[in-house]
Amino acid sequence: MKQNALEEIVNLSRDRGNRSKPFSRRLAAEAYAVTRNIPAAREQMERIDAVSPPLPFYKIFPLIEIGWIQLKEKDQAGLKETLDQTIELSQKIPDYGGRDTLDLISRLAAFWIAAGKEDLATDLIRKYQAESNLAQLSAYLQIAQEANHHDFESLIDLHRMWASPQWVATTMILVTHGYPEAALNWAAMASDSADRTEAVTQWSLSRLEQAVKQQQKPDLSLVQPAEQKLSPTGNAMMLARCARELVNLNQKEAAQAFVDRAVSLIKDQPVPTPITLGDLKEVNSMRLPQAAPLEQLAQTYLQIACAESELGKKAEALQYLKNAVQSIQATAPSLAAVKEKSNATTNFNFRDEIKDTFNLDTSDRINRAITEYNKQLRSLKAAGEQRSEKLVALLAKASRSGLALEVWNLVQAASQNSNLNLKDALQETTLPAVILESVGSQNEDLKSQISKALTSSAPKLSKEDELIRQTASLIKNGKPEQAAHLINQSDLKKPWKGQLSLKLLSQLLNQSQFSQAVQFVAATKDPVLREDMLNTIGAVAVEQKQIPAVSKMLQGSNYTPTERISGYLGLVTGIEAARSSQPETPPAKEPEKKL
Repeated sequence: MKQNALEEIVNLSRDRGNRSKPFSRRLAAEAYAVTRNIPAAREQMERIDAVSPPLPFYKIFPLIEIGWIQLKEKDQAGLKETLDQTIELSQKIPDYGGRDTLDLISRLAAFWIAAGKEDLATDLIRKYQAESNLAQLSAYLQIAQEANHHDFESLIDLHRMWASPQWVATTMILVTHGYPEAALNWAAMASDSADRTEAVTQWSLSRLEQAVKQQQKPDLSLVQPAEQKLSPTGNAMMLARCARELVNLNQKEAAQAFVDRAVSLIKDQPVPTPITLGDLKEVNSMRLPQAAPLEQLAQTYLQIACAESELGKKAEALQYLKNAVQSIQATAPSLAAVKEKSNATTNFNFRDEIKDTFNLDTSDRINRAITEYNKQLRSLKAAGEQRSEKLVALLAKASRSGLALEVWNLVQAASQNSNLNLKDALQETTLPAVILESVGSQNEDLKSQISKALTSSAPKLSKEDELIRQTASLIKNGKPEQAAHLINQSDLKKPWKGQLSLKLLSQLLNQSQFSQAVQFVAATKDPVLREDMLNTIGAVAVEQKQIPAVSKMLQGSNYTPTERISGYLGLVTGIEAARSSQPETPPAKEPEKKL
């Protein structure tokens, strides 16, 4: 089957109906490189230059595959040649190459790090890194494809976006290729604290998942090296995320140990105090604290709350959820408090108050002081709006994680608080709709209570959440084509819709609904996404013993030549991964000395 797939890929790459001739040749070269047929891979690489448009950097993709083989075989001469070629061709990477560039840089950076070229990898990622849904989509795909583990259902979080997706992807690719120490060192090099915490956390999660898979005890010692790379708050966040993953892996005793360790790291840290607006002089001179450390602390408290909740400790969960809310409230004043100060500027005696407070003696100085004060209030209002948005996002995450009742009680308390500094009109946001959706049919009393408290003008779910709700329901009820049509018709951004589509596809495949997965892909319109999905189906087909079904599907006329090539490449990759997993796992390796 593998040989047939390779022949089909080459034949299809000649077809004039390809979306991109260079792209199809690139995939052909990658397919041969994956199977360790280096001469055939190089032959296909040469053909990339023979077709238009000229995209010489495409040759880097198969060269990376060849480089990993040379690293494993300790072929120093061949490795040096491959490295030199990738370094030279990297000068041809487009500055704004979209998916091609994003897909390449994490793979190339990981290879360079393993080969002892960490400085080049750092420069590469920092030059091309992006914080966008497209970058996030690319990172998810590269992690899945390099590991040949296409469980997008658990990998993709539609409500969280990494600030440095390619940095995280590089970390995970290194782990996949057997370089855990280099991966951790790379993760810890991220310049931003939140980025560093995310990358190190993903490293730690991979260690635990591997331990459970190999039936080893997932204890704290596995992630101890990671603790040396983060701040106490970052470590607490990482450990709480690990605890939640261990709950998912049915390792509750270990999960509790991780939660306890997380709590111990921040228990002596005072919970931030919400911002309070004082008198006129205090408001005028107020300087808000740096938001990033407080937001990271809030997210840490949130993860601990969710972990405690998932372990059945609702009281502890509520306390940490309150701490998370206070941490956000410490970033900026409430809109209610700012509004009160703004209303006071319309009082007939406000001018005199300004004059007396600042001891001003001329009309010009009084007018300037009033202008500056109003400017300060506008700035505080903008910060207050961000506070409200952050509270909604934080509490929405908590609601989706089993804390809907606790979140609703906090929403009511914040909306009705007589202390304006603690008053947040959360009932007037999308949060109640999120809570209702989170509850589902599990708590009819709570649903009734929320519905009664809302007015007809209350905001509904966001467009993203509404599309998630509708498509998830259609998939659950055996209507994958209708789900795909809804996504096609949505005016949301393509990269985010791509993440949603991959997550839904993975749900079907995880439930062995193979025919429905094929229907879902066939009804999807985005051609690049269809290629990604067919590649996924091809790889998963090997695990699920559906190779004949996929082979038959790819011989049909429902797919373009490029889509069929992607499907065959998935098959080839899956077959090779299955073959490689048969022998005993080799010992972990670390980067080669610099050549």
